Amino acid sequence: MTRGRMPFVRSSPRPRRSNRLRPAIAVVCVVAIGLAIGSVALLLGGHRPSIEAQRNALRNYASAAQSLAQEGGGVVQQAMKPAVGSLQAGSPDRSLPADASGWADQMQRLHDEWRRLVHPQDLETTHRLFVRALAAYVSAARDIAAAARGSMTVVAAIRAGQTGDRLWDQAAGRLRREFLRLGLTVPGWVAASQPA
Repeated sequence: MTRGRMPFVRSSPRPRRSNRLRPAIAVVCVVAIGLAIGSVALLLGGHRPSIEAQRNALRNYASAAQSLAQEGGGVVQQAMKPAVGSLQAGSPDRSLPADASGWADQMQRLHDEWRRLVHPQDLETTHRLFVRALAAYVSAARDIAAAARGSMTVVAAIRAGQTGDRLWDQAAGRLRREFLRLGLTVPGWVAASQPA
């Protein structure tokens, strides 16, 4: 034996870390990142408003939309649908092209006003359905004017009107369900599935 050396102690390179710890470290990092994102979302308002705040927002939206829905419903039910009937019967009024152009302008104004309505975030899809329905009614009115001038058949107007009705019914149904979910009385213009 040589002096100063201990034969039973080996000098070897530093042991490597076990690869078994890497997945555990990755899981801890993912959980920490998830908690951080969740905390930031809560701080930035990612929580759901109180029931009373939801009720107030829904009432305000429905109240703001009511006059637009009633005006649009009047045009669709009392002017556009009878005009389609007269076109199908082959007896349109001479003023129909000008009248239908006026309806298209009126429905476009209603569409633009509805699009600008302040609406609760929970009603984004419902709001978009109402806007799309009004856009379809604008197309239907333009198609009625074109059919009255003889530049196209009434079929396009019928299809556009049916699309408007279908979208309106979907939007009104969604809005009705939201009123019921929050325990509120459904306003008359929403209860009728057509704009009225």
